[in-house]
Amino acid sequence: MYVHNPHTWIDPLGLNACETARKIDADNLKTTRTVERHLDDVADKFQKDGGRAKIQNRPFTDSSLIVREIMAGSKPKADPRGTEGAVRWDTPGSFRGREGTWELVIDANTNTILHFNFVRGE
Repeated sequence: MYVHNPHTWIDPLGLNACETARKIDADNLKTTRTVERHLDDVADKFQKDGGRAKIQNRPFTDSSLIVREIMAGSKPKADPRGTEGAVRWDTPGSFRGREGTWELVIDANTNTILHFNFVRGE
């Protein structure tokens, strides 16, 4: 695998990402339309009595408390997709009784959540 530009400075310790993350105001975050649409994602959950209920897939996406906990739970790194000024957290945790990783990407320039998901561990 080759780097995009081998002549530019890289940040092996992630120090620049930490500085960028300090600019984020977790209590006043905006979301992209994609993240916002995930608020309405629902799935069928089968009940013990054989019935079905609709539950939100990502009810956490509008919680600033969870965002702050994710940000405090791991060290930020530069967005691997290369969005200028965006930082990413991959924080171990749990959701609905399952262990996994919280994924959070925030653009510090616009104070906007670009990606927010929980991925269950195997």
